[in-house]
Amino acid sequence: MKLKRRVIIAHGWRDSPANAWIVWLRVELEARGFEVTVPKLPNPNLPRLDKWLATLNDAVGTLDKNTTLVGYSLGTATTLRLLDNYPQTTKIAGLVLVAGFGEGIRDKPRALFSPPLNFNRIQARARVRVMIYSDNDPIVPTKRSQQMAVLLGAREVMVIGGRHFLGSKRLPGSAATIPAALEAVLSAYPPSLQERIAKGLRWVIWWRRGKMRGMKEHT
Repeated sequence: MKLKRRVIIAHGWRDSPANAWIVWLRVELEARGFEVTVPKLPNPNLPRLDKWLATLNDAVGTLDKNTTLVGYSLGTATTLRLLDNYPQTTKIAGLVLVAGFGEGIRDKPRALFSPPLNFNRIQARARVRVMIYSDNDPIVPTKRSQQMAVLLGAREVMVIGGRHFLGSKRLPGSAATIPAALEAVLSAYPPSLQERIAKGLRWVIWWRRGKMRGMKEHT
């Protein structure tokens, strides 16, 4: 029996599942047949690691090779701690972090990284690792995300002018979509036979049209 492709998304501090780009990402993935879960993490204005981890654990259930974890801002730290806590044999498809960081920001939340995360262990558990950040984030400095990407051996994607990817129209620098996040999740899964056939057919059609145009130009 083929396992369903699953994505679990952890929102950030003072955030919720209603974040505009998270809603967009969920819709895009569900349209492609993914099962997407976005748990509401408790008390997002005054988060506690134990509460957030318990809620995220409940949402995740059992991690497997068809699961991708997506974390945003403070949700990246929670996601990393969750993955680090799993048994050594755990393997997942992907780990996608948006505006992530590897140590406390403005003296909080250092507790998320005590004890220190085992980045080698996290690397071994996620086949595909992607860090998405902007060049002008006013909350998480770009260098923090870059440091995290190096520690995770993650592919880096810089979004120009993305700021902190806030997902509310009421706030400046909000993001309605993050195409790089969708691409990152999809990159964690090899294309299905049906998708490969469809791509092959598109290539054949393109090739035949080009050939026909070439023949017309020489007649």
